[in-house]
Amino acid sequence: MRNTGLKLAMLLAIFSASSQAQVGGTDAEENYDKRVKIALQETDFNYEIDEDGDFKLVMEFDDARSQVVYVSTRTYRLEHLEIREVWSIGHVSDTQLSAELANQFLSESSDMILGGWEQQTWGDQQVVIFRAKMSANASGETLASAIGAVSQTADDIEKELVGTDEL
Repeated sequence: MRNTGLKLAMLLAIFSASSQAQVGGTDAEENYDKRVKIALQETDFNYEIDEDGDFKLVMEFDDARSQVVYVSTRTYRLEHLEIREVWSIGHVSDTQLSAELANQFLSESSDMILGGWEQQTWGDQQVVIFRAKMSANASGETLASAIGAVSQTADDIEKELVGTDEL
């Protein structure tokens, strides 16, 4: 997993270019869901708003590790439900996941209370993301719980699989 930081930056640029935000506008300050900002103001979390209007947080852990987590501005509807995603990259690979590793992610997902593992292809990379889907109107406390669960789960798999702290 050489040059993971550079690859991750490239992957995030590719992903960012293809996503859409819910609220209109031309820059990040006009292009975010204000409900997320209000909810995050109820927490002690520091964040920045990226060019897509998504909220980027760097969660720091007691063992001197950290994990980048995103709270999406874009929401999705299912009848009367409005859903928002909280996600973090847990693993990046130059090759397809082995059947053993894919089964590990699938098995772990079945045990999760909130969220699950997804595999996506970003350019030439296989990216494994831990994603939680929740109410777009979640309170700060609820959003903080989801952010904590997503960041810890993604960091745990990164530590287990590669032992580094690049994501």
